[in-house]
Amino acid sequence: MTSNENAGHKPLHPAPPPSPRRRFCRCCAITSATVLLLIVTVLILFFTLFKPKDPTTTLLSTTVYGVSPSVSLPTIQFQLNVSLDLLFHVRNPNRASFRHRPGESLVLYRGNQVGDVDISPGKIPARGSEQIPCRVTVEADKFGSDSTRFIADVVSGEVEFEARTRIPGKVTVLGFIKKNVVAVVDCLVIVQFPGLTVGRQECQHKIKM
Repeated sequence: MTSNENAGHKPLHPAPPPSPRRRFCRCCAITSATVLLLIVTVLILFFTLFKPKDPTTTLLSTTVYGVSPSVSLPTIQFQLNVSLDLLFHVRNPNRASFRHRPGESLVLYRGNQVGDVDISPGKIPARGSEQIPCRVTVEADKFGSDSTRFIADVVSGEVEFEARTRIPGKVTVLGFIKKNVVAVVDCLVIVQFPGLTVGRQECQHKIKM
């Protein structure tokens, strides 16, 4: 090989390493892509598996206890000893527990409150349910001017009561996603006299934020 041929071939040198700025930009791009992927994954889980759902409350049964109302003569005295036993079923469809605060159940006659009872707080496990019983005593002194119409309804054989129940609570998902709800159940309960049996009950379930 001649000296001219040797002069035509230059020695090979390794490529220079990437500059610190290029390495920094590449690291930032990888980190940003990873964070974006995590955010998308969390959003997908939130809107599918972990999205807070409203609990459902239904009235399973109503039982009447007591004795039929009576009127004493010659002095008209209205005597009443009737209680309504209400059994509610609360279902929690969430993948987190539902903590309900103290609630209340009211009994109304022709729009006027004639009885009430407090509902104790509690905790319903994830995707679980609970039966909540409560007994509401109908108080004679709360009928007021409606006593005459109530006696007339008793004589006719049927009395319509309205039972309103509110159970407030909160669902906490992933430790920081919180949703406050109030489960409301409005029921029409028809009590038959003198047998003190429930002729019919119709309920509507609502959720208030």
